Amino acid sequence: MSFTAHDLTETSRELRSEIGRLLSKPTEPDVLLGNHPLSVFASQKQSIAIWHGTRIENHLADWIGKFSAWSAKPRERISIQSTTYEIDNLAWSASLGLVVAVEAKRVWSNQDKSSKGEVKQKKDLYTKAANSQLIAAHVGQPGAAFRHFVFDAYGNTKKGRNGLSVIAGDKIEGVFGHTFAKYVRWEQKVLANALFVQLEQQQSVDLAGEERLTQDVLADLPMGSVTRSLREVLKFIDEHASP
Repeated sequence: MSFTAHDLTETSRELRSEIGRLLSKPTEPDVLLGNHPLSVFASQKQSIAIWHGTRIENHLADWIGKFSAWSAKPRERISIQSTTYEIDNLAWSASLGLVVAVEAKRVWSNQDKSSKGEVKQKKDLYTKAANSQLIAAHVGQPGAAFRHFVFDAYGNTKKGRNGLSVIAGDKIEGVFGHTFAKYVRWEQKVLANALFVQLEQQQSVDLAGEERLTQDVLADLPMGSVTRSLREVLKFIDEHASP
């Protein structure tokens, strides 16, 4: 994935095509909506959520890796006390001396209690001193600072609870820079427009807004290094947790 005009166009085409494919599957009339155009969306809602959630997990590392100060790996496996764990996205910046384990969620507030509990357990495990240094060494950054946080891609969570940091998509620039945050908003608009077209809700399509976001992303090219200091990034992540 890239941030060139050509690749943004290709990504937009991919997103629209997938929404069209998911909503074109034959469905029975919805129990509440009957044959209303929205009944297709109601029937395929879970399919869209699963596809979209997986896509975010798979591509988050690509987005992070576009910044010269960061490298990242998706679904990285690591052994801790003889048990193998899979980290959604493991990112590190050699220049900052920082490693972060990122849990990606479409909308954090939509997660059930069990899911949130599992994420908190991972956070507690990964942030134990011995384990965080094991993870840092795993990506060739021994002695680096370590943090864990939830990326609430399309939600608007202000902060997490019980020491868990949750950073919403419109605030992620505090870690990875402005272009990444703008890209998240651009993709959200593309998907929304694609849904409205498929649901025959043309009056809700906002192509002008999509074009403005496209230009905002492209205006940030070429992307430079993260200018925040290690202290600033750590402070930003920690501020998004509460006792």
